Amino acid sequence: MTLLELGVNRYKQLLSQRKTIYEKLKSALQIVAAKHGERILETKSNNISLAFTLDNYPKEDVSKLGSMLFTRNVSGARVVSGLETKTVADVRLC
Repeated sequence: MTLLELGVNRYKQLLSQRKTIYEKLKSALQIVAAKHGERILETKSNNISLAFTLDNYPKEDVSKLGSMLFTRNVSGARVVSGLETKTVADVRLC
């Protein structure tokens, strides 16, 4: 599927749909985060990604969470344990 096939109207419709779905996902994640004493990180300059703290999750098990997401076909998820330094999209995470 290309932008040419979509056309301007369908493209704008998909953008609108993405914004709606994003807000629903963010709301649902905020509920889950609160239940576990965590929070959703606000990234004002990035309106497509969400970040979820894992402060109350055992640091040794954080990589297990990443593998659980992967085996459930969650694409694009990144888990940063804080036990090591990682670089994602030229951003250094500690």
